[in-house]
Amino acid sequence: MSSRRPIYIPKHIPDPNYIRILDTTLRDGEQSPGASMTPKEKLHIARQLAKLGVDIIEAGFLLPRYLRQGMGGRKVCQIPENTSSEREFLYEILCEVIKAGATTIDIGDIGGYCLPREFGQFIVDIKDNTPGIENVIIRVHCHNDLGLAVANTLEGVFAGARQVEVTINGIGERP
Repeated sequence: MSSRRPIYIPKHIPDPNYIRILDTTLRDGEQSPGASMTPKEKLHIARQLAKLGVDIIEAGFLLPRYLRQGMGGRKVCQIPENTSSEREFLYEILCEVIKAGATTIDIGDIGGYCLPREFGQFIVDIKDNTPGIENVIIRVHCHNDLGLAVANTLEGVFAGARQVEVTINGIGERP
């Protein structure tokens, strides 16, 4: 993995081995029971995430003007789909959103029930069957209902995903 953060250029992946970190602690994490934060606490967390070198901070319900950053030309397509989706239809939809200008495709195990091998194969199948996918970033978003979010996220990376959605200590909307 490269230690230098590549410059973001839409429809061009300068370093295909670089893994982008998208931290959603300030949005998804705050939905965890008992995890509400004051604006001052949110700002502190955002500053610490920036110091850690997190690529993208999803600011959630607090979006002060000094945290706002443009998407820099990024267009994201999030797919509420998982490995039980009708595959051919999914590949067709992904192809169309890429043609329409999507630069990041978000693939999730939002049910939190995929096994790591299944989730990794799902990413491989998407890469093998979606024209134009080589020009976009595949992002994975995994829930932890069965305690497999980290394993599934890593399998997604091993299979070719280049952006991961994470939270500090794995906090999120569902235990």
